[in-house]
Amino acid sequence: MTMGTSNLRESGGAWRRRFILQLLVLSLVASGLVPWQAQAQAIDTPIGATVESVLDAAHRLSPTLRAAALDTTAASARADRADALANPMLSAQTMQVPGNRASMDQTTIMLQQEFPLWGKRGLRKSAALAMLDAARGEERATAAELDEKIAVAFANYYKASKALVINTDVTRLDDQMARVAAGRFGQGVGSQADALAAQADATRTSVERLRLQRELHNAIAILNTLLARSPSSPLAEPLSLGPLPPVPTIDALLDRVQQANPVLLAQNARVRSAEAERELARKDWYPDITLGAGSQTNAGSWGYAASIGIKIPLQWGALESAEQEADANLGAARWRLAASTAEIQGDLAQALAALSAAKEMGAARRGQLVPQLTAAYKSALAEYASGRGDLNPTLESVHRLHDTELELLDTDVEGQAGLAMIERLLGGSL
Repeated sequence: MTMGTSNLRESGGAWRRRFILQLLVLSLVASGLVPWQAQAQAIDTPIGATVESVLDAAHRLSPTLRAAALDTTAASARADRADALANPMLSAQTMQVPGNRASMDQTTIMLQQEFPLWGKRGLRKSAALAMLDAARGEERATAAELDEKIAVAFANYYKASKALVINTDVTRLDDQMARVAAGRFGQGVGSQADALAAQADATRTSVERLRLQRELHNAIAILNTLLARSPSSPLAEPLSLGPLPPVPTIDALLDRVQQANPVLLAQNARVRSAEAERELARKDWYPDITLGAGSQTNAGSWGYAASIGIKIPLQWGALESAEQEADANLGAARWRLAASTAEIQGDLAQALAALSAAKEMGAARRGQLVPQLTAAYKSALAEYASGRGDLNPTLESVHRLHDTELELLDTDVEGQAGLAMIERLLGGSL
């Protein structure tokens, strides 16, 4: 009776805690602090179950993306002030002539402002806005590169997880064959060598499982590192990999790459900025003016004062070197753009080839080879169990099936890696 009362108290306490937690969640959702869609996604798809759940977590947690976003914010702030005038100068001047103080006391207070001419302010603004576009492109490139790394890491995590499942199946088959071999040996129709060989094969499969577990731990550590989490943080069991889309031709993607690749967009923006900087260096040969206005007192009399100043570009050596620097920077930016274009086109061709090969090999293995090897294994095991077959062909058929299933996982990873590279180069989904 006492035990029943205690259980009721514990059950009631647990019910109250769940009720309070549900009220808290509902209140947060109602107040807008926790979006219901995000809450449902967090419940339905824990981190690690799908690649989308990992990507969503990375976009929220990655310090690399936060740093890139702050770089863009800094570039935006620089662009806002790029065409601003310099701070004005307030000056005060007094003049006295000894021996005649009453008639020559003079005080002047001036406010002076320098004004760049010849479109220099507009050029500074253009250069800064181009660098803002470059920062935005680099932020997108950082996000695309992180997405690619996560897609490949998730594919390897899926491969390691499913390889352990395959190993479990092989272990079950090895145990089944070991029992059959031992039974035949006990009945006097099989040899002791077959029984020992079956046990040794089961042991080899157990050793292989240790290697696969290490690969799984490494895959988890890599994925957690990309999420800026502890390497040992738990991840949900991966459910599946995304399907591979139809493989387009490279000509169909080159235009998209030129228009949407974030690296090329950033490099193009840097070229525009360098062009504006070169034009600004040429405009520095032209003088700027400084205007001033103020008041003046002389022997008790008060009046206005005005001034104009011209900045004379006499430092020819400095101006020439600045112009040479601007020309060199523009040339370097254009060559970097050309190099990035060639590299991206080569990467796109390689990624398309990898995706096409993985799609074809995966279809052949999944649709033909695996069913054929499965049928061959079952036939060999049935013959051996009935006393008509040998052990070695049966073991060989099991491991051919096992190796083919692992090769199929490798092919899936290669296909996902090729798709992830293509989407990074395109700056979006294929």
